[in-house]
Amino acid sequence: ELPALDLVIRETIRTTTSGAAIRRNLGKDILLADTTIKRGDFLTYSLADIHLNADIYTDPAKFDPGRFAKGKEEDQKETYTYIGWGVGRHPCAGMRIAKLEMKLILAMFLVGYEYE
Repeated sequence: ELPALDLVIRETIRTTTSGAAIRRNLGKDILLADTTIKRGDFLTYSLADIHLNADIYTDPAKFDPGRFAKGKEEDQKETYTYIGWGVGRHPCAGMRIAKLEMKLILAMFLVGYEYE
């Protein structure tokens, strides 16, 4: 299962997808800072606002796969603190195959080369 690679992949996605945005159509009217956002309006938000937030992640600019390890789990502080694969009812449809492919490629690098 390669749990260490799971942590590395998760941290890589957290630190490298900061320019991406998640888009949503609003399901109901909400009031935000004295402005009403109407049902059906199209909204986006940056992953960096979550993934690089110092209130959620300790030293967010540092690459630290251990932040997701059991017992630490910084991404479990609040709901939706890790959204690298999307969230809700419709996260990334290709998530499982993408993770499998990444693990396979990383394992091939680790096994196929000599390191000093």
